[in-house]
Amino acid sequence: MEKVQCNTIAILYYAAKISLPEKQGSAIVTVITGFTVSLVLGVPIGTLIANFFNWRYLFITLISLLLLSKLIPPLAGNNSMSFKQQFSIIKDTKVFTGLLTTVFWILGKTMVIAYIAPLLNNLLNIPSARISFYLF
Repeated sequence: MEKVQCNTIAILYYAAKISLPEKQGSAIVTVITGFTVSLVLGVPIGTLIANFFNWRYLFITLISLLLLSKLIPPLAGNNSMSFKQQFSIIKDTKVFTGLLTTVFWILGKTMVIAYIAPLLNNLLNIPSARISFYLF
């Protein structure tokens, strides 16, 4: 039995495995939507927690979530593939384009938030504690 690891492929696999066969697509879409919502809401909420309490509380929250993840029951896994076999999937142009699009989308969003926060603080004189409100 393999334990669920915190990476996208394992989470999507887990979502598909625990759902009914006719609901697997819906389960995967729900997980991907959760990733999007966590990116949109996670950064402002993290900034809010860091400004009002202390940045160390973010790590306490993350450790608590990791401990909660131990409650997820393990699933029997498929046979593992070598790294070379896994990496060969990238040769498919559709897969490569999808991965590249995802990487640029996440990097772009993260950079925009990282550059907007100091801009709001310096140019508009918005206090650091209120920036997370404006990032929503």
